[in-house]
Amino acid sequence: MKKYLTVLIIVLIVSIALLGCTNNNKESEETSKNEIITISEKSTQNHTKVDNKTKNNTNNLNENAQKLEHKDKFLKSKEGHDFQVVSWKFTKAYLSGDVSAMKSYLINPENKDNYYNTENKFDDVEFLILKLDPNDIKEDRIIAEYEFCLKNTDYYQYLNLEMKKINGEWKVKFYGLQM
Repeated sequence: MKKYLTVLIIVLIVSIALLGCTNNNKESEETSKNEIITISEKSTQNHTKVDNKTKNNTNNLNENAQKLEHKDKFLKSKEGHDFQVVSWKFTKAYLSGDVSAMKSYLINPENKDNYYNTENKFDDVEFLILKLDPNDIKEDRIIAEYEFCLKNTDYYQYLNLEMKKINGEWKVKFYGLQM
């Protein structure tokens, strides 16, 4: 009888242990399913974020390309050509110290805020580059600058120009030298 009772107790212990494992497996299975769903949701959210970033980057690139195309079309147009000629002639007059030529390109040549350079620096200019931001090109107003470097200097200077179209001609509204 002792043997029978011992065997019965062992069977009960093994049965209880197996039942506990079965419940743990069900809980483990549910936990795994929930984790998979959570991981899947996070992955979807991450893909959505990446897709939105990609769309934003694409939109920014398209906007920048359109702005650059606008700048290119303007500079190649007759109006853009006229702007470049006047801005170049004014800059050359400024750097050459040619006050009468400078005044001919100004909207208000008698403005007391105008500084008239009388020193000829043009012969010492190593390079002169027109810089123009596409955002600064408006229908009748442009903000631009000429970057230049004088011989025997190790820094760039900038002649800032604000130009306005008056009676079909580009005129300098404001100018200033920046070092």
